[in-house]
Amino acid sequence: MIDVARQKQTGNLRFALMNINELDFVEDWDVVFSNATLHWVKDYRRLLQSIRRCLRTDGMLRFNFAGDGNCSHFFRVVREAMSLQRFSSHFADFEWPWYMLSVGEYEVSRRAKWAP
Repeated sequence: MIDVARQKQTGNLRFALMNINELDFVEDWDVVFSNATLHWVKDYRRLLQSIRRCLRTDGMLRFNFAGDGNCSHFFRVVREAMSLQRFSSHFADFEWPWYMLSVGEYEVSRRAKWAP
């Protein structure tokens, strides 16, 4: 996707593939957009602080990603399988790779971290 997007770069429109935990921009961006990736970021407070630092005062962000309740049937089935005696020992130290906050949790964090 990023290779196709880069073909559309002109003037002040740029596309970059970056590690969200390594952003070092300060008020450089007008828009931050992410589609279907941020549920992999567990430290969402750091994420929001980094994005805020990168955005200009009148900047905008648009996130689209899995949140609380997403894939609930899948999680229920997987948890059930993981708890079966024949599998449970294999998952003793298992840590879910997804972090799916509710809208309310993001809203609370936004107010706390972004308020003037």
